[in-house]
Amino acid sequence: IIYLAVTLTAFMLGTQALRVLRLSPDDAAERGLAALVLGHVLLGLGILGLGLPGYLRWWALAHLLLLCALAGLRSLDDCLAAAARLVASAGRALTRSPYRIAYIALAMVIVLQLLAALAPAAPSDWDATSEHLAQAKQYARDGRIRPLWYDHHSQFPATLQMFYALAHVFGVPGAAKLFHWGFGLMALGAVALAGRRLLAPAAGAYGALVLATTPVFSRLMGVGYVDLPPIACGILAVHFFARWLRDDQVQCLWLAALMAGAGAGFKMQNLALLGVLIAGVVIARRCLLYTSPSPRDRTRS
Repeated sequence: IIYLAVTLTAFMLGTQALRVLRLSPDDAAERGLAALVLGHVLLGLGILGLGLPGYLRWWALAHLLLLCALAGLRSLDDCLAAAARLVASAGRALTRSPYRIAYIALAMVIVLQLLAALAPAAPSDWDATSEHLAQAKQYARDGRIRPLWYDHHSQFPATLQMFYALAHVFGVPGAAKLFHWGFGLMALGAVALAGRRLLAPAAGAYGALVLATTPVFSRLMGVGYVDLPPIACGILAVHFFARWLRDDQVQCLWLAALMAGAGAGFKMQNLALLGVLIAGVVIARRCLLYTSPSPRDRTRS
């Protein structure tokens, strides 16, 4: 219940933020995935803002969730409609799609890893039990977010750890791993979206299946790490960048930058992708400059 409530709040907040920024894509799937990423980032920053001065308490977090839900309340109908469309699309994919075998296998991986995410953290999940979940548990115990000098990982970007801390503060640490599983689901959705929109429906179906059945990825969906949000954000960033190259819509370029920056906020390694995208923009603009017709040629035409 905590996970679903927080995710819906992030969805509404992100949808409203995209509207305010005038970056809301016309495509419903693109808008939904971008809103989920942006909403989680904004909500994570809100939790950080409460935790730094020492207000990492259940009542303060409850007020924060309520305020964020009210801020995005205008988007509630759109969010519920998007969820209904997603369920309907999933039903059609599993029953009537020519690629339903791939979608059925994909659904099996998702359900199995959901069960793994709901299970208690195992001692073999070293990074989860010794770093990410332990860091969040210490924040919850202290009631504040402070430097943990004995753990250098706590000095890295920690957007997802804010949600792990929220789960611990509310007394439901079992919900923590669901946030990581949810970003795995978003990564699979991003692959399916990019393959379908940029290539062909088959590319979306089989591309998502390839990612889901990659052993490292499928295992990560069931543990409390921080690796899946950068994957989801990175795929969305590349997708919007490709859309910009194809359609020359500056909105897509801003969305690509936003997704890449969000990924770096979850894990520092995504800064490399941001550099690659900047280089891609420079190269694309220079190629356009050299291949565009001169004013004299345009006049003759």
